[in-house]
Amino acid sequence: ERQEVLPPVDYVEGFTGAVSKVLGVWRFRMKTQYGQYMEVDALIIEGATTEFLLGEDWMLSHGVKIDLVSCEMKWYDGDVKKVVPFACTRTGQPDDQPAKVRLVRRARMQTQTCRNVAVAVAAPEGAVGVFMPRPRTKVNLLLAPTLTTVRGGKIVVPVLNLIGATTKLPSREVLGTWAPTSDDMTVIELDGELTNAKVKRWLDEKFGEAKPLSNEGELRMGHMGAEDKEVFLQLLRQYPALLEPRTGCPPATTLPVEHEIHTGNEPPIKVRPRRYAQSEHGVIDGEVKG
Repeated sequence: ERQEVLPPVDYVEGFTGAVSKVLGVWRFRMKTQYGQYMEVDALIIEGATTEFLLGEDWMLSHGVKIDLVSCEMKWYDGDVKKVVPFACTRTGQPDDQPAKVRLVRRARMQTQTCRNVAVAVAAPEGAVGVFMPRPRTKVNLLLAPTLTTVRGGKIVVPVLNLIGATTKLPSREVLGTWAPTSDDMTVIELDGELTNAKVKRWLDEKFGEAKPLSNEGELRMGHMGAEDKEVFLQLLRQYPALLEPRTGCPPATTLPVEHEIHTGNEPPIKVRPRRYAQSEHGVIDGEVKG
């Protein structure tokens, strides 16, 4: 919608030094990927009517914060927090860093059901990547790593509710990260050929027989069939071998890891909990020393 106001300038100079004429001021009301609306009064430049740049004046007036780590633009419109994701480029190439994905709209998870929910991601159309869920406080909601394709700035992720109670997922909640697959990565599709017999044969050929665990009788493996339990136990029996040290390299996996911090000749900094104000601490320290 064109605004009946005079533009602040008649001509603008581009990055290359070319001068372009300002056609006028238009107001755009846009809907974000999360269903939120934002209004922008933009200057339309001759020869560049299909896109515009958000200037510092608009960002300063709205208190916009640009988060280059999560590639998101955030600000408050009254009491409502608004989030707009964007794509980053690095040395002329699309950024391959993982991007945060947020729930597009509020979802209601029924009791013991699996539902596909849409999450927004700042990625080009048709890009293929892997969704990795983040640790959640609600352990009853199960999200698994999923290979997805971006359609309309969104990806679809299955969410499983494991308990007998309805759970609500608020809109714009961060569910995890999405990272594009590289060109040298081969994604193997599941075709039903991964059977228990083939897995057991591979374990026998790769590792051979393993000793039974000392607490196999105390393991609780849930509702599993006899064949599944046998394969699962065979995998657990091979795990202690991964902890054995190897010549010239650490073991394949390591259990408790300790990290030492050496400060040289300087004593370590001991943080004292502050129970009083800083001025009161000064008075207390003076009385104690006196």
